[in-house]
Amino acid sequence: MSTRLVFASGCMLAAASLSCGGSSKSSTPCEPGPVTLSVVTNPTTYGCGDDFHAKFTVHNGSCSAIGITDIAIAAAIETCDPGGCLPSCGGTCTYPAPELQVRTLLAGQSAVVLDLTGGAFTCGGVACSVTEQYTYTVGYTLGSTPETATTTPVDLTIDLPASCP
Repeated sequence: MSTRLVFASGCMLAAASLSCGGSSKSSTPCEPGPVTLSVVTNPTTYGCGDDFHAKFTVHNGSCSAIGITDIAIAAAIETCDPGGCLPSCGGTCTYPAPELQVRTLLAGQSAVVLDLTGGAFTCGGVACSVTEQYTYTVGYTLGSTPETATTTPVDLTIDLPASCP
């Protein structure tokens, strides 16, 4: 018997621009830095009825505007009791640019590009204890060159009884 963890049974997306830095008329030359992705997942341990929630913030440390093409979540099972667990989304969920409200970031700008709430985890009617590892990636273009920025993997714990009240 295989158990499938499911969290994306419907998503509410919201985005808000946070800050804009730099000016194209600066008297000092731009010192390029990285484009970074930070993700806050709350909570990190899930029980009955707990929806998956993650907020994705991108910072453009480059000296040019970037176009955000997608956000991806790669899931992998680390531990699974009683066994037979399958990763959320079949392994990878991708949220393309049309689902993101912030699609362009100027040099030095940061923004929340995806505030994701998915459905509750389930173990198919059996009790389970699962640790699932998530790696988050933002795809973007710098000029005409496609690039990615990836986070350090994050472990989430799911502890569910056979049936949730």
